[in-house]
Amino acid sequence: MRPARAQDKRDAGFSMIEMLVVLAILAAVLTVALPQFRSPGQTASLNAVTVELAAGLKALRAQAIGMNREEAFVFDAEAKSYVMGQSGRVIRLPGSIAVTFETAREAVRGPADARLIFFPTGGSSGGRIVLAQDLRRSVVVVDWMTGVVAIERGAP
Repeated sequence: MRPARAQDKRDAGFSMIEMLVVLAILAAVLTVALPQFRSPGQTASLNAVTVELAAGLKALRAQAIGMNREEAFVFDAEAKSYVMGQSGRVIRLPGSIAVTFETAREAVRGPADARLIFFPTGGSSGGRIVLAQDLRRSVVVVDWMTGVVAIERGAP
């Protein structure tokens, strides 16, 4: 009979073959799985821009009601930027995000001046702002009758 100490040394640890098999399996799983994950920064960027835009539109609607005057969201398709109300502050959208702005024909004055108007009654001219990045989409919808601003994620 062998001493217990000698048997423990032989059974302790993993062989080189076992380690290589495990590494090969991990490499195969990662090769398949990694392309399925997107960079969190890209997802956060689209989500952050969508939420910021919707919040700005909600605040603009509240301002129109509170101040009892029309307030305009002005979109510049050429510069990929917008201005909220009378602030004059230009907000540029990230280059990685594609934008489509749909509004009433009467509110479009040109590619650098398409508007969404909020009225003192709470209503609006209505519109949709489609934000896309890679294969993901978010749509900010402004109801023309009520002026309510909503976000639709993954919308066509």
